[in-house]
Amino acid sequence: DDSFGLAMAGSDRWLVVGEPGNGEKGGNAGAAYVFDANTGALKRKLLASDGAANDAFGSAVAVNGNHIVIGAPGKDANRGQAYLFDAPT
Repeated sequence: DDSFGLAMAGSDRWLVVGEPGNGEKGGNAGAAYVFDANTGALKRKLLASDGAANDAFGSAVAVNGNHIVIGAPGKDANRGQAYLFDAPT
Protein backbone atom coordinates (compact mmCIF):
# COMPACT_ATOMS: atom_id res chain seq x y z
CA ASP A 1 0.00 0.00 0.00
CA ASP A 2 3.00 2.34 0.08
CA SER A 3 2.93 2.61 -3.75
CA PHE A 4 6.71 2.25 -4.09
CA GLY A 5 7.56 2.95 -7.73
CA LEU A 6 4.42 4.95 -8.53
CA ALA A 7 6.71 7.66 -9.90
CA MET A 8 10.25 7.15 -11.19
CA ALA A 9 12.83 9.30 -12.95
CA GLY A 10 16.38 8.62 -13.96
CA SER A 11 19.53 10.01 -15.46
CA ASP A 12 22.93 8.59 -16.25
CA ARG A 13 23.86 9.04 -12.58
CA TRP A 14 20.69 8.86 -10.45
CA LEU A 15 17.46 6.90 -10.24
CA VAL A 16 14.72 8.40 -8.08
CA VAL A 17 11.74 6.32 -6.97
CA GLY A 18 8.68 7.79 -5.25
CA GLU A 19 6.70 6.10 -2.49
CA PRO A 20 3.73 8.42 -1.84
CA GLY A 21 2.04 6.02 0.57
CA ASN A 22 4.97 5.86 3.01
CA GLY A 23 3.74 6.47 6.56
CA GLU A 24 6.92 7.45 8.38
CA LYS A 25 5.66 11.03 8.90
CA GLY A 26 1.98 10.09 8.99
CA GLY A 27 -0.31 8.01 6.81
CA ASN A 28 0.44 8.65 3.14
CA ALA A 29 2.95 11.40 3.93
CA GLY A 30 5.32 9.87 1.38
CA ALA A 31 9.01 9.37 0.70
CA ALA A 32 11.42 9.08 -2.20
CA TYR A 33 14.58 7.04 -2.65
CA VAL A 34 17.75 7.98 -4.52
CA PHE A 35 19.75 5.16 -6.11
CA ASP A 36 23.06 5.19 -7.94
CA ALA A 37 22.01 4.47 -11.54
CA ASN A 38 25.24 2.61 -12.30
CA THR A 39 25.42 0.29 -9.28
CA GLY A 40 21.83 0.21 -8.04
CA ALA A 41 23.00 1.12 -4.53
CA LEU A 42 20.56 3.05 -2.37
CA LYS A 43 22.15 6.43 -1.60
CA ARG A 44 19.48 8.07 0.54
CA LYS A 45 15.86 8.19 1.54
CA LEU A 46 14.21 11.58 1.15
CA LEU A 47 11.40 12.83 3.37
CA ALA A 48 9.80 16.27 3.36
CA SER A 49 11.11 18.30 6.28
CA ASP A 50 7.56 19.46 6.93
CA GLY A 51 5.90 16.20 5.90
CA ALA A 52 2.48 15.32 7.22
CA ALA A 53 -0.26 12.78 6.63
CA ASN A 54 -1.80 12.74 3.16
CA ASP A 55 0.89 14.92 1.52
CA ALA A 56 1.68 12.10 -0.96
CA PHE A 57 5.31 13.26 -1.24
CA GLY A 58 6.83 11.19 -4.03
CA SER A 59 3.78 11.15 -6.30
CA ALA A 60 5.88 12.93 -8.90
CA VAL A 61 9.66 12.90 -9.24
CA ALA A 62 12.14 14.44 -11.66
CA VAL A 63 15.92 14.49 -11.94
CA ASN A 64 18.18 16.78 -13.97
CA GLY A 65 21.90 16.63 -13.33
CA ASN A 66 22.27 16.63 -9.55
CA HIS A 67 18.91 18.31 -8.96
CA ILE A 68 15.95 16.25 -7.78
CA VAL A 69 12.41 17.63 -7.59
CA ILE A 70 9.76 15.76 -5.59
CA GLY A 71 6.07 16.65 -5.77
CA ALA A 72 3.63 16.43 -2.89
CA PRO A 73 0.17 17.13 -4.36
CA GLY A 74 -1.67 16.68 -1.07
CA LYS A 75 0.36 19.30 0.85
CA ASP A 76 -1.57 22.20 2.36
CA ALA A 77 -5.10 20.94 1.75
CA ASN A 78 -4.29 19.75 -1.79
CA ARG A 79 -2.68 23.00 -2.95
CA GLY A 80 0.49 20.95 -3.38
CA GLN A 81 4.18 21.70 -3.04
CA ALA A 82 7.43 20.81 -4.77
CA TYR A 83 10.73 20.14 -3.02
CA LEU A 84 14.19 20.60 -4.52
CA PHE A 85 17.12 18.43 -3.38
CA ASP A 86 20.79 18.19 -4.30
CA ALA A 87 21.38 14.51 -5.09
CA PRO A 88 24.94 14.15 -3.72
CA THR A 89 24.17 15.87 -0.43
